[in-house]
Amino acid sequence: HAWSIVTNIDTADQSNSRGEFKIMKGTWNGGAEIMDWEVATTLTADFGTYVFDGQEYYQNLDWTIAFGPDGQTGYAVVTGMVVDGPPCNTSPIVWKSVDAGTNWNLQPIWDHSQEQVFTENLYPAQGSGLVRPYFRRTAITVDAANTLHIFAEVLSGYHSSPDSSNWIYVDPETRVLAHVSTSSEDDWTVAH
Repeated sequence: HAWSIVTNIDTADQSNSRGEFKIMKGTWNGGAEIMDWEVATTLTADFGTYVFDGQEYYQNLDWTIAFGPDGQTGYAVVTGMVVDGPPCNTSPIVWKSVDAGTNWNLQPIWDHSQEQVFTENLYPAQGSGLVRPYFRRTAITVDAANTLHIFAEVLSGYHSSPDSSNWIYVDPETRVLAHVSTSSEDDWTVAH
C-alpha cells in the first residue's frame, strides 16, 4: 500500500480551503500497473483561522503522513492550529492509527510554548512575554519503536494574538531547527 494526505482547495472561495484532510490509501493494481486510490478516512478538527484583508483563512501550512516499519502504526501530521488550542501560531496536530490506517484518532494538542528549547531560543511575541512557536517546513518519520519524529523549522511568532495573520520574525537568530518526537498522548521530547 501507499499513503497520501490531501486537503480540499477551493479556488473559488479561499476561506473554505484546508478545512479537512483526506487520507488516501493506494493499492497496487498489477494488471493496469498503477495505484488504485481510495479515501481511507477524512480528518477534521476545530481548525483555527485568521482574517486578512477581510477574508478568513485556515491556519494550516504543512501536512504529511508516515507509517512505522510494521505497517500498523501510522501518524498523520498537520502543521496548523486549533481553536482553543495552546498559544502557538502553528504547531503539530497529530492523528494516530494503530490498525494499519483503518481508524485514526486525534491526539491531544501539545503546548510547545513552554518547551525549554523554544523559551530559550525564540523571541517572545510582541505585547506579551509569551513565546508563540511557529512550526513550518515539516517532515516526519516513524521508527521501529513506533515513535513519531517531526523535523521542523520553528520561528518566533510576532503577535500575542492567535489570529494575527501568521506574522513572524524572520531574522536568522529567531529560528530553531527542531526535532520533536512522541509515542503517546503525553510523551513529547523536543531537541534542536
